[in-house]
Amino acid sequence: MMSRTKPFKRSHRLLSFCALSMGAACLLLPLSKAGAQGDGNQPQIQPQQAVAVVLPQESMRLPQDLRQHYAPRADVVVPRWQQGIDATPRRAPFEFGKISAEKQKYEQEPPFHFLPNETPSSRAIGRVNHGRLVHAATLAPESETWKILPRQRARNLNYGHQALVQLIENAAQAVARQHPESILGVGNIGGPHGGPIPYSVSHQVGHDADLAFYATDPNGNPTLLPDLLTFDDEGKSKKYNGYYRFDVARNWTLVEALIENKDATLQYLFISNGLRKLLLDYASTQEVDPEILRRAEILLRQPAKYIPHDDHLHLRIYCTPEDLEVGCEDFGAKHDWMPPTDVHVKRGVLNAAVHLDDPRDEVRLAAVMRLGMLKDFGWTKDVARRLDDTSSEVRREASIALLSMAPDHVAKEVGKRLPTETDAETIVRFLEVLSERSGNDAAQAIATWMQSEGGQTQLAVVYPDQKGVPLKLYAIDALAKTASLQALPPLTAALKDHDLEIRARAARAITMITNHEPTDFNWASPRRSHDACSEAADAWEAWIQENTRRYKTRLDMVLAGMQNAGYKTSKRPATLAESLAQAAGDQRPHIRENAQRMLMQMTGKYPPSLTWSPHDARYYWSRWVRRNTWAISAAR
Repeated sequence: MMSRTKPFKRSHRLLSFCALSMGAACLLLPLSKAGAQGDGNQPQIQPQQAVAVVLPQESMRLPQDLRQHYAPRADVVVPRWQQGIDATPRRAPFEFGKISAEKQKYEQEPPFHFLPNETPSSRAIGRVNHGRLVHAATLAPESETWKILPRQRARNLNYGHQALVQLIENAAQAVARQHPESILGVGNIGGPHGGPIPYSVSHQVGHDADLAFYATDPNGNPTLLPDLLTFDDEGKSKKYNGYYRFDVARNWTLVEALIENKDATLQYLFISNGLRKLLLDYASTQEVDPEILRRAEILLRQPAKYIPHDDHLHLRIYCTPEDLEVGCEDFGAKHDWMPPTDVHVKRGVLNAAVHLDDPRDEVRLAAVMRLGMLKDFGWTKDVARRLDDTSSEVRREASIALLSMAPDHVAKEVGKRLPTETDAETIVRFLEVLSERSGNDAAQAIATWMQSEGGQTQLAVVYPDQKGVPLKLYAIDALAKTASLQALPPLTAALKDHDLEIRARAARAITMITNHEPTDFNWASPRRSHDACSEAADAWEAWIQENTRRYKTRLDMVLAGMQNAGYKTSKRPATLAESLAQAAGDQRPHIRENAQRMLMQMTGKYPPSLTWSPHDARYYWSRWVRRNTWAISAAR
């Protein structure tokens, strides 16, 4: 009896649940249809209850009438460029989760122009950990004397400076001549245009390469490693039960060949301390040139305990004379055989300066770009004159060059040209440069332009012509990236704009600057009347005025936002950095971006972590802070 009753009760409950679910679905169906049909001239849904800005501060008090029902106003207009997006902000001209072009991974080759008297060849620009490569040379995947290892070959990172590629080829051939049938395994070199790679901090200008060690089997027979394998201090592979052995003789021949070669000048040969000892002990028993041995003792070094380089030999070369003429920068060890730098840098500056007044647009463009790369402050006024050039492309490049050469002059020089600039693309570039400069002067320059008579007309221009957005949207995003409290007044005014996207972007910009977020008010909704948006904007403006008096600096306001979000703030730089590293993985965009930007300022490191997932950003910064506590400076 019991066995029949229980199934019957369960089936009865199931039928009752299904009936209730169907009834609820029937009740909800008209509402879902109304929402899908959109507003039109006559909204199909009941007016919603407006909720004003709610900020995580005790001092914020909302007007009671903002919680009352209201009817949508006819003065809320969806502009033509935004129609069809269902009240969702379409896109941002400046992505907040994006850092400057100089600090991004180069997916496409950035522009570079040779001067009339130069022969196109490889050029390294910047530093090995923050730069790019022009006219890269390609190391063939394999030959009789070298072979790119399978895993690294799939990465397509066999591009480097032509001097480095030639050095690798010649060294591999030299080892094969002395030890027939030897094949050098090659790991990562770099991308086709340089820039950062996921597997290393350096390798950005084509001056670095990872070389696999020559190895043998237990019987002493030469064998090519399947990958970059780690070796212990005795020269046995840590994997495969020590099957592979570090071939001391051939690896010393490789080191000797790299030092003797004249294709490039060595700066480092990174290797673990244990393997370094094996090589130098072997060399001391051979008839080695004393100068070669001296250089080997200096070049072979272990960089750090966390990256001992016990699985490969990391090769790095100095900037070539041609590199120095375009802005290549050596940093780190300066050995006594390091080539002179000043003479080549001065030659590059003068070579560019003599072409500043060339009648050809493309030559003036190359000259301005080159002076920006070389960062010579003495030519600041001459480059600033190019902001009035007849070529809009030259004007845009001049603003970028000024940012590199004399960042303190950017706000004054570029801000002065904004009201008179007529080319929309150039205005966008000027705004980008000011946003990268950041600070109060940059924010004030943008705000002054927006309030000027010419600025009011320019802000309504749509760029690009096809499917573009108003320049006002670019200005709002630029104000956000200045990270200045001076940007708050024009942004607060933009909260009352009739354009949905501009309201939404202004709200997000204020959130980024103050590090506090409105929780319930949807600025982009066409169902919010203009009066409701204005009252919400007034409430937020009152909060801003109160808290700008409460906090002396923006940093104080940002740290208060971190505390409100649940992250501890400390006066000790290392402790604060640990907390910020956790905040770098927060799901709230303003929290994780402000945390990462503070970390970049405190560490001097600018990885493209703002474009990564929150999980990856948290993992990277937590690991970096844990390993480099000594390198963290105070936030103030």
